[in-house]
Amino acid sequence: MTNPFGFRVARVLLLVAAALLTAGAACEKPAVTEMKKPVQAGGVQFNVTGYDVRYLELNADGKTVEYPEPVLAINVEVTNQKDQPLTYTPSHRTQQVTEANAPLLYQDPGKEADLPPASKQTINGVFLEEGQLDEQVTQSKTLAKGESLTDVFLFEVPEAKEAALILSLPPTMHHGAVPVLFRIPYQYQKPKGPTVHEMGKTVSAGPVGFTVEKAEVAYIKTKHTIEGEGYSSNPRLKISYKVENTGKEPITYSPEHNVEGARGAALYSGGETFNRVKMPSNAEAEGQITDSTEIKPGKSVTDFVLFERPSKEVKSVTFVYPADRFGGEGLVRVEVPYEYKDPELPKELKKKKAEKKDD
Repeated sequence: MTNPFGFRVARVLLLVAAALLTAGAACEKPAVTEMKKPVQAGGVQFNVTGYDVRYLELNADGKTVEYPEPVLAINVEVTNQKDQPLTYTPSHRTQQVTEANAPLLYQDPGKEADLPPASKQTINGVFLEEGQLDEQVTQSKTLAKGESLTDVFLFEVPEAKEAALILSLPPTMHHGAVPVLFRIPYQYQKPKGPTVHEMGKTVSAGPVGFTVEKAEVAYIKTKHTIEGEGYSSNPRLKISYKVENTGKEPITYSPEHNVEGARGAALYSGGETFNRVKMPSNAEAEGQITDSTEIKPGKSVTDFVLFERPSKEVKSVTFVYPADRFGGEGLVRVEVPYEYKDPELPKELKKKKAEKKDD
């Protein structure tokens, strides 16, 4: 999938979970409880404390990675009740998932059904190929008696707005033979996510005040090293913004609008992503900053980004800008009103059009 940056990032790999337990555990019944009702197994207490639906924005070696699809995050508290230390080993990077070695989420077959059922309608687990979720336990931890930890398990968001689900915690989590099962009454929630700001409002992003000032559909004046001055052949959505240094030290603004593979601005509406328009190496858009620029404290620069024109059905777009372009962290998101327009042709293009007709 393509994320709002406009380039391809690591996919969220969906692992279809198998549902087979070891044959030796067939005669032992698993502990079954409900969300927020703790249960013990093998001297370990488990409690599903809640869940939420969220978008993921993660740090990966100093860069921000955004997964465009929301996930279901389920919080599980683990408490050692045994006299002996308990080693908790996370399973988030387990590739071959079974009910014996990793948490599974599946449709509840009903109160009268035997659990765990032999056949399961599983909800796909989510494996992060890039970035790390701070709330997830990523290394083995030793818990003394009475000590607890909370881990977060990620799954696809169920299609149904309401669903009876079962979270199965594997026997490897309590060194037993059968899983621990939690019934979860799932109800869809609006996904949590980063703040989306209004156009015209200044956003504090590290050492910078970032303001999206204007959005317009227009033919873009260009300058070509061979052909000279001209205009874009098609109208573009031009989003103009101001970068102001609000800190006490000079900063470097590096837009890299036209650098192939560079992380730059992105634009999307719902699930649709709009391509950023890059100028060829022998041309530039008039007024667009092309090189790294130093901004002194209290000073600012105004720049713009070009995108393909969205369709008539689009009424607003979300503009996303990576703050590392000016020394900040994360992403700035701004909701931009949009109205489809056919702008008037510049005089130069009108003349060319008329000349073609005469031919």
